Formats: sequence, structure tokens, C-alpha cells
Amino acid sequence: QQEPSKYVILNAAVPTDVNKVVELSSNVANKVFKKNMRKSGIKGWGVATKIAPVHHKNSPATIFFWDAYNDMEGIMGHLANEAAMADIPESSINEIFSYMPNGWYFRSVWEVIASTSSN
Repeated sequence: QQEPSKYVILNAAVPTDVNKVVELSSNVANKVFKKNMRKSGIKGWGVATKIAPVHHKNSPATIFFWDAYNDMEGIMGHLANEAAMADIPESSINEIFSYMPNGWYFRSVWEVIASTSSN
């Protein structure tokens, strides 16, 4: 369960193998992000794959990640490969990006204005 957060980084990409990127990034999240969550301030992480429209020329990204923080310091640290990113082995990053040869299709930072919860 993801905690509510104030800011979120949205990242999209066009991987050559969506399933492999999901597998690799999930492993990193489970091994690195989880142990760094409290000290880095990350409140949540997620990955999603596109269902529709697939292979649409105006929206080619087929994988989407989010990283949620309560403060801008955590956001900026994350973007600088610090915060929750600090302990990720370079070999893991290189392997993930070997399946994303064009890097990020887009990265953006958003402020959460309103949200709901079932609790």
C-alpha cells in the first residue's frame, strides 16, 4: 500500500522488452527501494504497462513509472540519482537501460493537489 504523498515523478519509456524492464525494475524496487524508503523519504513507487493505445505514434511509451515523495528535497535527490536511487548498483541501472536504449520518453515532476483513499 502506497502512502499519500505531496509530489510525484512520472517517467515513461519505450523499452525494447517491456516484460524484462518490469522484471528488472521490480527487483530493484524490492531489493533497494524498500530498504531505503524511510531514510530517503520515498512514499511509494510503481510501474505500469500500457494497455491501449498500443504503438500509437503520438504516445509510443509502453511503460510508466512513478516515484512519490512528501518533499521537494526527496524529488530533487531522486532526479540526481540520490535518495532512493543512491544504492542501486550501476550494473542494474545499465541493464535496465539496455532495454530502454532511447532513455526516458519523458520525465516530469507533479504536485498532488487532491486525492482520495478508501480508508
